[in-house]
Amino acid sequence: MDILYGVNATGDGHTSRARTLSPHLKRKGDIDLTYLFSGRVAHEYKDMGAFPDYQRRNGLILVQKDGKIDTWGTVKETLFGEHNLCRMFCDVAGVKSSDYDCVVTDFEPITSYAARLKRMPHIGIAHQYSFRHSLPAELNPWRLRLGATLMSPVKNHFGLHWDSFGKDILPPIFKAPLEGQIERGMILVYLGHEELSDIRAMLRPFTNQYEFHIYHKDIGEYDDCRDPGLVYKPKSSIAFKQDMAHCAGLITNAGFVSPSEVLHLGRKLLVKPVDGQIEQVSNARALEYLGYGRVMDRLDINIVRDWLDEPRAAKVRFPNVAEALSEWIVKGDFDDKERLKRDLWCGTEVHRVLKV
Repeated sequence: MDILYGVNATGDGHTSRARTLSPHLKRKGDIDLTYLFSGRVAHEYKDMGAFPDYQRRNGLILVQKDGKIDTWGTVKETLFGEHNLCRMFCDVAGVKSSDYDCVVTDFEPITSYAARLKRMPHIGIAHQYSFRHSLPAELNPWRLRLGATLMSPVKNHFGLHWDSFGKDILPPIFKAPLEGQIERGMILVYLGHEELSDIRAMLRPFTNQYEFHIYHKDIGEYDDCRDPGLVYKPKSSIAFKQDMAHCAGLITNAGFVSPSEVLHLGRKLLVKPVDGQIEQVSNARALEYLGYGRVMDRLDINIVRDWLDEPRAAKVRFPNVAEALSEWIVKGDFDDKERLKRDLWCGTEVHRVLKV
């Protein structure tokens, strides 16, 4: 079975999900995976050993400035930049439908448009597809629905979310995180879109009781700092996962993968959505709606204080979605979704009162 696997590389979550799902697909028999990544410049692709001979295309991107979506910058890039619509549709035309039995796309626009326009058997699998459904209004503004549809207009898709909301939505896909003994005073912090000096100022009032392990891309500026209770660490996915196994809670932006992992472990969760990213705002509201975490719309000492004093956390044990989904993909009947949804959500266990 020849599968074209498209991955949107604008966010780490898509690539992380591909790393998790691909080995399960390969174990299902005679499977030949061709990977197509788009959304980053060439030098930003790191640790790609899991994707041999992957293809790289420009695709489309969202331009960010000062931690916010730059709407005008995104429009200019889409029309006139390296990641423009004309080039993208040339790449769509270059996809040969006869070379593949099906397309799996993780919100990647080139493979999405190719599958839809050339009527190739396909399935979209990503968190963003959940926004194409009629979720509770506060979780799904019209701009988010429209953006998700324009970026990846596939007909067949599964959204991924922390609840099914009665739609074609599956639980999150992620590699089961390491589990270890909780260090009750240890709080993990990853706010990659915030200024490191602002994070430092927010946390210093609590360092007499807690030790904050702070991951950030600019950590080199603080290599020589010796702030009691603040441990500065350069960005590293391996070290981050190791710390997550022992932390009592996580303060992070309102992405999807890291909050999913923390919920699976049953640790406290406080999220701050990136300004201007309506997807992150929706994620934050969903955590509140489901009672799975706390939200701060800006770096707020008072909210951090209340959250640190909170003795409870949600624990949501998600099943092995990658294994069940890979079996379903190989069968190739993409219209038969009900049993897969039912089995996976029946295998999800929610514990709302867990002392940490």
